[in-house]
This record gives sequence, C-alpha cells and structure tokens, in this order.
Amino acid sequence: MRFFLRNVFLFLSIPTAILIIFFSYTTHISKSYKLKENITILISGDSHVTSAIDDKDMNIPNIQNIGKPAESIYFSYYKIKHLLETNPNIKTIYFGLSYHNITDFADIFTKGKRSFFYAPPYFYVLPLKEKLRSFKWNSNNESVYIKNIINSGIESIKFMPSYIGEGFSNNSLLELSKSKADFRIKEQYFEGGKLRDFSSLNLHYLEMIIKLLDEEKVELFILNIPLADYYKSKIPKEYIIKYDEIIKEYDLEVIDFSELELGDPKYFLPDGDHVNAKGANFITQEFKRILLLK
Repeated sequence: MRFFLRNVFLFLSIPTAILIIFFSYTTHISKSYKLKENITILISGDSHVTSAIDDKDMNIPNIQNIGKPAESIYFSYYKIKHLLETNPNIKTIYFGLSYHNITDFADIFTKGKRSFFYAPPYFYVLPLKEKLRSFKWNSNNESVYIKNIINSGIESIKFMPSYIGEGFSNNSLLELSKSKADFRIKEQYFEGGKLRDFSSLNLHYLEMIIKLLDEEKVELFILNIPLADYYKSKIPKEYIIKYDEIIKEYDLEVIDFSELELGDPKYFLPDGDHVNAKGANFITQEFKRILLLK
C-alpha cells in the first residue's frame, strides 16, 4: 500500500511541478515584457480601437495600438500597470472608452459566461488575489479555462505575451444592418427586457487607471470612437448621461471622433458599433493629424 501511494504521489507531483514551473516562467515573461524603446504612445482599449486606428498606416514610429477585442477595463488596468513598470518610456496613453464599456454586459468577458475564453490571456499579469478570483469566476468551465490559460502561456513563450494583443485589424467593407444593430443594442444594454446595470467592476478600474496614470505622470486621453447614427440613437439615455458624468467628474480630456462626419452607414460594420475598413481609414488619418499637431 505504501509503495502504491508513493507511486501515485510521484505520478501526480511531476506534472504539477511542470505546471508550476511553466506558470512561473510565463508570468515572468509577461510581467517583464518590454516594448520597442522608441514607443512612447499607446492606444489601449477593446475592439473599438483595434478596428478603428491603424498604427502602422500612420507611419509614426513611436506609437503602438495594444488594444484587444472584448478587453474589459479591469483587464486594461493590469495590462497598463505592468507595461508601465517595464517601459518607463511610455509618456501618453489614448484609452478607448464608450457607452458599452460601462454596462454590466462587459462583465461577461471578465467573470461571466464568455470569460473562460477572453480572460486567460491576462492571467499571467494578474496578482495572486485576482488569479484566485478569476478561477472562482470560471469554476463552471474550469477545465476549459485552465486549458486556455496554458495555450495563452504557450503563445506568450513562442511569440509575445498574449495580453498585448495584435493591435489594429479591420479589412471588412460590410455596411450597417439595422436589424443587427438592434440585436447589438439589445445585447449590450438590456437583459430579460430590462435595462442593464452599470458595471461596478469596470467603473472601479477606470478610476484605478486614472489614478495610476496620474501617479506615473503619464498623459491620458479618452478616445470616443464613432458609432453609427442609427445605433447611437438607440442607446438608453441613462448610459449617455453616466458617460458624460464620468468625463466631467474626472476632468478627462476626450478626443471625440464621434463628431467626425461619419453619418453614412457605408462607414460602419453591420452592428453599427464598429467602423468598417473605410471608417477606420478616415479615423486613422484624423488621428494622425491630431498627433502631428501636438
């Protein structure tokens, strides 16, 4: 019996030790990652910035789009925090913030039914307390969550930390569809026919980002990426009021691309929540003009 137990222990301890070494090594890679030394400006946020601003097309060598689709403000905070720790050359961050970011719909990517897929890339930059909380949030899909964490770690070792993101990506010329925009509004702002709550998690971490950048003396600009007129007209007024209150409360400087003349549906993807390739080209050139004026 003793011999059997010893063999079982050895059988379990070896893969456990390998996983511990793997997690430790990948965490080290993720937390110590350095951008190119010339990078002083970051564009951060979710699919709004990854689909709208082509950092390569601007041909400005000191800027990088690190946005990642479905990235919650919670994850953006830990991403930015660790990049600042290893990249003191960062002086300015342009952060994408829109109405959908403050609804609790955003929480499904952090701690809800889709988090087992979207959360793993950020696992290695989370502090221990948040790692444990993430495991708790994903307990219903634990095996898949762990598998995705391991895959993200392998990606980080082979290429770059998976939380960095691939930056700009948009080659679609599809145009606005009112039915799909209606579905998008219903999904983001309503649940069970009732108005969704605000995301207390994202609102808290937005404040954390603001405080962090203030302490680190890093300039912060908010990017308000255009929405299709049809889509925006459907956003519940409560969210527009809340958004404006946040901007005023923290005295945030906003680069409001929503004021651009992009009312034509041909500039937007079917959901009305993202620009297509034509819209992205328009926004990229305008953003380049703004940067060159600074």
